[in-house]
Amino acid sequence: MVYPPIPLYLTEALGATPVLVGVIEGIAESLASLLKVFSGYVSDRFLAPPTKPCAKVETNVACTLFGWWGIVKEKHSMSKTPIKAVIFDMGGTLEDLIITDEGILRCGELMLEFLAKHGVHTGLTPAKLMEGVMAGHRAYGKWSSETLLEAPPHEMWARWQVGGFSIDPDLLRVIANDLTVIWELNYYNRVMRPEAPAMLEALKTRGYKLGVLSNTACLTQMFDSIKDYGIDRYFDYITLSSLMGMRKPNPLVFTVTARNMGVEPSQCIYVGDTIYNDVLGPRRAGYAKTIRIGSHLTMHSDAADGLGENAEDADFVIGGLLEIPGILDGLAG
Repeated sequence: MVYPPIPLYLTEALGATPVLVGVIEGIAESLASLLKVFSGYVSDRFLAPPTKPCAKVETNVACTLFGWWGIVKEKHSMSKTPIKAVIFDMGGTLEDLIITDEGILRCGELMLEFLAKHGVHTGLTPAKLMEGVMAGHRAYGKWSSETLLEAPPHEMWARWQVGGFSIDPDLLRVIANDLTVIWELNYYNRVMRPEAPAMLEALKTRGYKLGVLSNTACLTQMFDSIKDYGIDRYFDYITLSSLMGMRKPNPLVFTVTARNMGVEPSQCIYVGDTIYNDVLGPRRAGYAKTIRIGSHLTMHSDAADGLGENAEDADFVIGGLLEIPGILDGLAG
């Protein structure tokens, strides 16, 4: 700041003209304002908790040059919402699913043994039983894909998957979930991806909330599998389409899952193996990013849902689960 004695000294002692004094004073005022804004920015940016820079915009050249730069920079940083949660699909993602002829036959044998234990004798061979059950499964899959609804196990079996024999409706209501467990554990050969525990440990160490959202008609099998794999301790929240009554890719199931975890969809990343269920759904729900890993069933599943090779893929397509911590680190940086 140039104080009154200084102009007097300049004009009287040094012989400066009033115009020159005005120029000098204007330069001094501008430099003072410039340094004030710059030092304030440095203080706010590096020495104090973040605040909105240049909240009161100064009408001078210094604020124009430096204050607006700070506002733009702050706006850019605020638009980058931090990721707080990573939510996983199960089948095809944390575990791989393989269908074999041996598995199908074994599934039929175990179902017949289970039904006989409860007084239901079908007179069918395992192969014949599975022929009817698999036809019903395809019909149910078509219905659920069109409606994005998940029927309760007893309704699924009664309407679609009991073929070639009769069963008391009340008995079916009681044992339907057990039949579904037999189906899920034997029709599919389930193998956890070996890198899953190390990946989950890395994400948990970094402070992310972890969850599972998966499509399944069974009420219990997924919880048991996650526990048997020894990875249940990593998850803050697990939910299934059978519990919600709706299936992926309905955006609502993604939104509800995020908020049940205490975060907003924009703070979540979803990891799955199909484009239809695991990319389109979370994008429509407003998730920050999607990650896709291929599986044995990926191409078949997307083709069955009408997606061609040119369908828009996930933000990140990975070859292994251990790539995920690095992706999160990159987004955080």
